[in-house]
Amino acid sequence: MKYYIMKNKEVPWGDYGVALSYGYLSTMDEDYNDLEIPELERTGPYIPSLYIVNSRDVLLVEPTKNFIQNSDIRGIKRYVKTLKKHIVEIEWKDWSFDTEPRFYPESGEPEDYILEGKHDKQLAKRMPEVFLLDVEEKCNLKKTNNRNIIGDYCDIVIEGEPNLDIFTPTNMLYVVVSDRFKNTIEQTNVNSVVFFEIKIA
Repeated sequence: MKYYIMKNKEVPWGDYGVALSYGYLSTMDEDYNDLEIPELERTGPYIPSLYIVNSRDVLLVEPTKNFIQNSDIRGIKRYVKTLKKHIVEIEWKDWSFDTEPRFYPESGEPEDYILEGKHDKQLAKRMPEVFLLDVEEKCNLKKTNNRNIIGDYCDIVIEGEPNLDIFTPTNMLYVVVSDRFKNTIEQTNVNSVVFFEIKIA
């Protein structure tokens, strides 16, 4: 079985594009207690069918969730419905990616596209339900040399055989998936993530 690190596809405009594309998810309160219902803050109406926030939290919309749920994917403990706490209407997908963003937040901070924007209750209702994957944590990842490995995932190996289709390693902030998971979501319209093959030690 082949394994891959799954990452979000690069988007234009650096941190501004990341804020517009992927937004934010809170899984803990101010006292670092786990929230019973994770809280989603992002732009709309566009939302990727599957994407990653907080380095290792996988979010997916309901149609994609239903497809995966029917595919007997190993490693998913449960699907946790999120609260669409703060949804801001910005039609950024209509902007030209060859130029700068059509506008910047007044503060100049990327997160303020969302945090300073008005929550649109009706838009939130129209958007699909969004679920957080609660996945198994298993296995260590190991660098095979001392180089800086950012962007060079061929220098990472898995210690041990996970026997899962999706998991988060115990020692690095990544999401690792099998070729079975990769092939499953490629049957859907997911085009927001990319895969970097890694080896088993």
